[in-house]
Amino acid sequence: MQTCRLDRSKTLAKPPRAPRGRSPDKLPQKEFRQPLLEVLYEMGGAVRTNDLRPVMKGKMMSALLPGDLELVSTGDERWWNATCWE
Repeated sequence: MQTCRLDRSKTLAKPPRAPRGRSPDKLPQKEFRQPLLEVLYEMGGAVRTNDLRPVMKGKMMSALLPGDLELVSTGDERWWNATCWE
């Protein structure tokens, strides 16, 4: 009598994951570092976030991509969230 074996490696395999990486419609995180440092230097090395945000937006606006203007879970635009992480 023959026995039938089930190849568990094929039936229990996890589905393939989507490739990770940045979205093509937003700037990489590192693109915010230099402009942020420039603004901080121009403003004397320290600035309140309420004063920093409009200056950074003006400096970055021409470079921002559509994905940078989307809202994140905090309710802020993605570009500002990226700036805050720098």
